[in-house]
Amino acid sequence: MKTSPTRCLTRRYVIALAVVALFVAAGQGVIQLHLVSQQRDSRRINLAGRQRMLSQRIAKSSLAATATKDPAELQRYVHQLEEDVAVWQAAHVSLWRGDNSDVVKGLFSRLAPRYAAIDTAALGLARAGARPDARASDLVPFVETVLANEGGYVKTMDDIVLAYEMEASGRVAALRRLEFILMGGTF
Repeated sequence: MKTSPTRCLTRRYVIALAVVALFVAAGQGVIQLHLVSQQRDSRRINLAGRQRMLSQRIAKSSLAATATKDPAELQRYVHQLEEDVAVWQAAHVSLWRGDNSDVVKGLFSRLAPRYAAIDTAALGLARAGARPDARASDLVPFVETVLANEGGYVKTMDDIVLAYEMEASGRVAALRRLEFILMGGTF
């Protein structure tokens, strides 16, 4: 039995529409996966940027604790320092344990000694400052350690943020190329 030309054209039309629908669905699937990745990237970049701010707040609270003569004010600075250090530590662990490239892992290795020095000094300062007989002069060695490492810490965190941004931009560029390929397949 011979098929009519109309039936043949209808079949081809349906197949063509199915192929176009498949490319559109594939494109949407790819976009959705990349949107999730972009959300992760933006959270990671934001968290890494916050680390710089928190390290500066730790340095500021440390300095302020040594400058005050008022015991109640000293306790406020110590309390603020403890809160900032806890958030800073949690964020550091989250970033460090994340799915990082070799470049970022190398930067975290470079950051480790400065992080450890600031962490140890800030916690020591908080313990010393929390004592009822605490004096600002007792805190000076801790502050000196924080200040000696804070600048290098911020610089390395800047490098980590930049690395995260470059990696995210690379993923966006790859998505653009894939979208052009998928778009080309629909024409």
